[in-house]
Amino acid sequence: MTLLCCYGGQTWADRGGGGLFRLPRKIPANIAMECALTGDPISALDGQRYGLVNHLTEPGQALEKALARAISANAPLAVRASRAVVLDCTDADDDAAWSGTARAFATVAGSQAQLRALPRSTRSVSLSGADGNCRGL
Repeated sequence: MTLLCCYGGQTWADRGGGGLFRLPRKIPANIAMECALTGDPISALDGQRYGLVNHLTEPGQALEKALARAISANAPLAVRASRAVVLDCTDADDDAAWSGTARAFATVAGSQAQLRALPRSTRSVSLSGADGNCRGL
């Protein structure tokens, strides 16, 4: 597997989709610059080393490592809240990050308490949240 930095060998990364400024946010700037200027691909192994690829598998084994299955086994509201905290608080100062984390925890804990209050026969209800949007917890 190879992760291509450029489309069709052209040096305009991501066909104007932000690859030129997003890639250096994720990998060393000198590697992103090389990729942008040469159009050379990044191998899967290098992609993993730079943090672009979480897991490498042998050919045909990707479904064994499918993260979607592991993620979907968790409560949807907790997944959304965790994702929102990671996205919203990564670059925040600690006070803002702790505040965002506390709001997310309160939202999830409140839903868990509501679920426990339901009759046992209805406890298979999904904790999906009313609006499905946890951004800005």
